[in-house]
Amino acid sequence: MYVLSASAAWIKENEPEVTYVSYTRIKEWQYTDKGWFCYELCVPEPLEVTEIVDGSRMIRVKPMSEMNREYSEKYVLGLSYQGNNLLCSNSGSSQNSTQFLERGL
Repeated sequence: MYVLSASAAWIKENEPEVTYVSYTRIKEWQYTDKGWFCYELCVPEPLEVTEIVDGSRMIRVKPMSEMNREYSEKYVLGLSYQGNNLLCSNSGSSQNSTQFLERGL
């Protein structure tokens, strides 16, 4: 299975132009009972790259309830989630919350 991703932008005279296209193989995937399609892209791994690349993605398939949508906008959207691991880290019992939050942010 593959993901085809494309982006476009408006150029002069209000004409759309494709600016980015990628075609990436999916390493593994699952569909959850709660309506999420989760997948991991095939990405370069250590020894090929010096920085670990996170290929994990989620797409909401089932519509969210209005209450869940409000909570998501209120509590998650403001985290500017890209590039941090706050929501996918385990704080562990030996760490205090300040250390956990500093590491996640």
